[in-house]
Amino acid sequence: MQYKPAIVSPPILVSETKEIAIGGLGDTLNISLDVVYDTELHLESKGTIPLTPKPSVSLSMKHRGIIDVITRGESFDITVELTKALTTDITVDYTITEELIGGWDKLRSIKEINHTQDNFDYSVLLRTLPTDQLDLPTGTITIPAGSTSATVTVTSTANTELFYGKGSYFSSKVVLSNIVSTEDVMLNGHSVAHILYEDALSYPKWNNFEVELWGKLPHLSYYQPIYDPETSAVVKWTFDYDEGVDELDEPILTDTTLRTKIVDDIPLDMIQLRPVDTTTVPVDIENALAPIDLTTQLPFYKCIVLAGRRD
Repeated sequence: MQYKPAIVSPPILVSETKEIAIGGLGDTLNISLDVVYDTELHLESKGTIPLTPKPSVSLSMKHRGIIDVITRGESFDITVELTKALTTDITVDYTITEELIGGWDKLRSIKEINHTQDNFDYSVLLRTLPTDQLDLPTGTITIPAGSTSATVTVTSTANTELFYGKGSYFSSKVVLSNIVSTEDVMLNGHSVAHILYEDALSYPKWNNFEVELWGKLPHLSYYQPIYDPETSAVVKWTFDYDEGVDELDEPILTDTTLRTKIVDDIPLDMIQLRPVDTTTVPVDIENALAPIDLTTQLPFYKCIVLAGRRD
């Protein structure tokens, strides 16, 4: 069996019907669902400081347009850099504001899904960070004479309410201004950048949801259910977890009960993941004593398809 590269979907909201192009890729399809969706950031190198006709000040960045990527509750450094050391001290002000980073979809999107564009709206996974969640949202940084940089450390507050867990972020913008120096110094094009703060909380394990598999053959205008030959029922995934016990014999959640489904000898052009009941709200089963209401924070999952062709 020769397998094609995996098709990996963008995040799928549990209440949506999701179509995925297959294009008759193989004789056998191995279709898996995963409660952990893609969380990778596609970060670019920070680039070079632009040339200026006189000494200039910039923000130190770890990535293009981004000072740092941290988790809520952690600290980050704002480092200002001079293109050359001066004979006297200089000061520069910084201000942190509530602003979304530009190009967020590009930072988050999966580059290619079976030659189709990732059209997921990643804006649902980004919010601005309130400035009152930072201990030093404004300040002045002094670069001493003979030095080319200086740093101030800013600490963020960990969020206590769930956003979407790993893969969801808060954003703020850092702007330099008001250089005070006895010498002629300017700000360069690297005087504005962003900070990204990942959700400090983890999305809980959840259940109480089912998804059916439907498919469409080439040239057909409609989908039809795909049946499991062993059960004669529509192929279906039920989101849940096995339960074990810890060293104190207390119940704990272990492996997910999701299992890979195999579809043989059906030349599908498209598959469709169809919720059994779109009105059902998944239930937080990880926090038994105080479960989180997921009504307004419905979970996402992803689909992985491995298509194989017989030699």
